[in-house]
Amino acid sequence: MAASPPAVPTLSRTLRSRHVALISIGGIIGAGLFVGSSANIATVGPAVLVSYLVAGVLMFLVMRMLAAPTEAGHLLVSVASALVMAKFVFGAIALGVLAALFMASRRRV
Repeated sequence: MAASPPAVPTLSRTLRSRHVALISIGGIIGAGLFVGSSANIATVGPAVLVSYLVAGVLMFLVMRMLAAPTEAGHLLVSVASALVMAKFVFGAIALGVLAALFMASRRRV
């Protein structure tokens, strides 16, 4: 008996209701940020763009800092930093970081 070739996975070109909902939420958030930014720029001036740039670079560096231990395989260091964050920063942020670390550790296996 000849073995049949393995099935090739195909992509689906359909949008489910959750996809449409997330796209609409993203559009609303993006439009709100755009209008809010324009109001700030009109009030303060172009210096707001510099402050947005500094805040964006800071957030990028924080995300890199949180991801570095998981890339190196040091999950305990990441969990320890999240627990320190839970003590000194808002607890929901630390819970989100712990959930992200858990998902990252599960994906590597």
